[in-house]
Amino acid sequence: MQPASPRILTIDGGSSSIKFALFEAGSLERILEGAIERIGPPQATLRGKGLNQADNFSRAVAADHTVAVGAVAGARVADASGGRVKGAQQPN
Repeated sequence: MQPASPRILTIDGGSSSIKFALFEAGSLERILEGAIERIGPPQATLRGKGLNQADNFSRAVAADHTVAVGAVAGARVADASGGRVKGAQQPN
């Protein structure tokens, strides 16, 4: 198994949302972008958009910023075997 290539994660936090993007470190190609929107109300949602339709995901996650940051940090955005974008998982 080859190690995953280096990646850069950017995060931009606001009063009711957190936006993020994942880039290949060498080429700076964006391979994933997403956001958690409507932080505060119970319907806060984590959405991600990858390079392919199969890489996209959406799920309800965050009632406050602490949970939202944990959801972004806990998101499984790539697996080491091929870099395919995966859906997010909620933190424990």
